[in-house]
Amino acid sequence: MELPLPDLNQPAPALTDAELAQETEANAAECARILFEICEEAKTVARNAGVTDPRILSNIEDAVKYLADVEEVQEEARIPVLRQFFIDLHQTDLWVKIDKECKRWGGRGIC
Repeated sequence: MELPLPDLNQPAPALTDAELAQETEANAAECARILFEICEEAKTVARNAGVTDPRILSNIEDAVKYLADVEEVQEEARIPVLRQFFIDLHQTDLWVKIDKECKRWGGRGIC
């Protein structure tokens, strides 16, 4: 027996406040997890390049958090934006921005 197709001209049923809150909380948790992974990857890349100073590694984390800020991005786009940031982490242009932010946060760049 086939199920009837939904009427695509009708709006989708709205989420309840509880469902919306749960979805928002899940998105926030996923964003936090991805941001943590980005910070760890950035510090690993820096260590592999010879950075050992804990203050510089801390500055890198602060710079990454600043550059990866998604507060102004629409809720449904935040996770894809952070995933793209993670991919871009290995691009030279992004490291130039991270270095610039490191200087701003701690007065010293990566090098």
